[in-house]
Amino acid sequence: MRAIKDLGRKSVARSTFRKIIAVRNSIRDLGTHLYRQSAYGRRLRSHCRGRQDLLLNLGCGLLVKPGWVNVDYAPSVDAFYLDILDGLPLADGTVRHIHCEHFLAYLDLATL
Repeated sequence: MRAIKDLGRKSVARSTFRKIIAVRNSIRDLGTHLYRQSAYGRRLRSHCRGRQDLLLNLGCGLLVKPGWVNVDYAPSVDAFYLDILDGLPLADGTVRHIHCEHFLAYLDLATL
C-alpha cells in the first residue's frame, strides 16, 4: 500500500495512478469474493446436505423468512452468501419452492 502511494508521488501520471488503485481494489474485491464463495458456500452446502423439500429465498436482503434457506449476495447473520451466477450448490430435487422478490432486476442478461 505504501509503495503504491510513494509511486503516485514520484513519476506516475495522476490518471495512471488512479488506474493502479482501481486494479488494487479489484484484486481485493476478487479475494473477498473467493473467500466468501469458499467459506459461505461450504456453510450453505453443509446446512442443506441430506435435506429435502427446501424453501429457498433468493436475494432475500433484509427480508429473511423463518424456516427458509435465505441467500443473498450481501451475507448476514440470518442469510447465506451466494453469487447466483455461479449456480446453486444444492442437489437436484431438494428444493420444493424458490422465492425471489426484487431479485431478477439485478441480473445482467449479458452475463447469464
